[in-house]
Amino acid sequence: MSVALLDVINSLSFASWGVVVGSLFASVLSGVVYWQDLTKRSSKFFFLFGLVNLLWGVVYAYFDGSFVTSGVHAGITMLYATAGVVPVFLLLFLYVFSVEYSQLSKWKLLAFFSPYLAIVGILIFYPGFIVSYQESDGEALGKMVFGKGFLIYAFYILAFLFAGVGLLVKKYLESAGIFKTAIKELLIAVGVASAVAVVM
Repeated sequence: MSVALLDVINSLSFASWGVVVGSLFASVLSGVVYWQDLTKRSSKFFFLFGLVNLLWGVVYAYFDGSFVTSGVHAGITMLYATAGVVPVFLLLFLYVFSVEYSQLSKWKLLAFFSPYLAIVGILIFYPGFIVSYQESDGEALGKMVFGKGFLIYAFYILAFLFAGVGLLVKKYLESAGIFKTAIKELLIAVGVASAVAVVM
């Protein structure tokens, strides 16, 4: 284990450990759901969402710990690129779950991922347009600086989240009985997770 990685781990805040544990729990839960029914498409996409959520948790922890290392600049790009793909997989899962007999053609998948690919392109080829890290003279820690394009990023995230919640609400209104209760619980879980993600 390199010294830089040890520095990152030693610098992790309590909140970062909470994010890592929470994302790990979500990934394990998605794995259990998938294992119970390996043939169900919604379970597969829920499992993929869990894995992506775990990746985001690990990258978030790396970013938080890298504030005291030279890796903070790469950490910011990694953080926002990873966070940007989470709502895509969430929407894919909710779409498959909510829309019966839905077909995911390559063109439909391209439509889902095109906004994300554009965001990643901006993060990589236009550093600082969305977010950057600014060194502070005479201080150990710098600060995050949001660029002119941050509103584009925020709109992209919120658009995917609202689209996913909208699909669930529609499915909830069309359902009844135990299935309706299950959708209500899922809607609450997605709402809470989305609120936490936006705050973080």
